[in-house]
Amino acid sequence: ECDKCILLDDTNMIVRNNKAACLIELKQYSEAHELLDDAIEKYYSLPPSKQIEAHLAKLLSRKGRVYEFENNLREAVRYYKDSYRIDPNEQVLKFMEIAEAEFKRREAANAVDIQKSKIFKRKALEFLAAQEWKLAIEQFEKCVTINIDDHEALEGLATCHMQLGNYTMAMIEILRALEREPRKGIYLSRKAMIHYYIKEYDQAAYIWETLLPLDMLRDEATKGLEMMKLKMEAERSERSENASFDINKRLFINNFTVRKNFSVL
Repeated sequence: ECDKCILLDDTNMIVRNNKAACLIELKQYSEAHELLDDAIEKYYSLPPSKQIEAHLAKLLSRKGRVYEFENNLREAVRYYKDSYRIDPNEQVLKFMEIAEAEFKRREAANAVDIQKSKIFKRKALEFLAAQEWKLAIEQFEKCVTINIDDHEALEGLATCHMQLGNYTMAMIEILRALEREPRKGIYLSRKAMIHYYIKEYDQAAYIWETLLPLDMLRDEATKGLEMMKLKMEAERSERSENASFDINKRLFINNFTVRKNFSVL
């Protein structure tokens, strides 16, 4: 029914507001945002009046309500304030005060958590320096539990897992770090090292070569490329020796078989 009314009168804010309320009840928040944004934009094409401003205030309040249901209290408070400024309303004021109080409470709790996270990371780095990889992992994981976006802790986890030979976990953690800081050169170098350990030499070489122009990482990249070159040469030599051994072994078996058969004759 709301859609039919909107088709009949594209500027009807009351209908759009009511439809947004229905979408909120259905937890279709993206659709509610889209509808409200469109309605708010329509407002600016209408001649200003007290009635229009009152409808706009309701739309802004509804937009704040959507953000509150999405747990985005910062934006919820912002829209409630915009609504209240246009049309002071006791219900909007109540929504605004509750959302703002909860936002401040969460901010304070988050500040405490961040401090805890820093303590865990500091302990983890101490264990890392002492090469106590498993103990460092425990502290880094506590840190990441509090702050999943701490890319330094994620890189620390990658380093520890790499040192323990857990290359799959190391790659997972370094990719998570790079998602948050995609241009961090040291993280790219760490990823190259993991590729090196699992013998994905092409990927490792590509990353190290891209890092060569960077002054801070040139030495590390050069060292990585040289190390990989020596490793590949050693593996080629080993394969060659193994191939020669297999050939000699087959020749020995064939000669032994021939001599055995000749003696029987």
